[in-house]
Amino acid sequence: MDMEQNVQLTLTTAHRYADSEDDRIDLITDGLMRPLGEGWELEYQESELTDMGETLTSILIQGEQVTLIRTGPINSQMVFQQGRRHHSVYATLYGNLEIAVSTQRLENHITAQGGVLEIDYTLEADHALIDSVAFRLAVRVKE
Repeated sequence: MDMEQNVQLTLTTAHRYADSEDDRIDLITDGLMRPLGEGWELEYQESELTDMGETLTSILIQGEQVTLIRTGPINSQMVFQQGRRHHSVYATLYGNLEIAVSTQRLENHITAQGGVLEIDYTLEADHALIDSVAFRLAVRVKE
């Protein structure tokens, strides 16, 4: 396969915040999947459900590393590698926030036929834990 495919993405993001109630977002959206070296690039438009409307999200899946890139009103790049901590900047209309992402678990089962990606990680801002996240992405190739 050397071209992009239309896919349906089912995203489940469960947040456990340090200082407020747990939260869960379920989103089903259409997107694109294209080959990327030995991996895949998934791309979709955020929705108003996620409070990030007008933001384009790309997920680059390359072996043991997953990179999530958002462009639009919110600009960020988060890198996930099991057992590793990565720093980045989360840029919003209200200013920039320095964040750190620590990945506890990353399981990638995405193929040309679709599959599932699961990432458990914690998010820190200004050196304080703000969120534990269980992220699950299911990819289904559309006919």
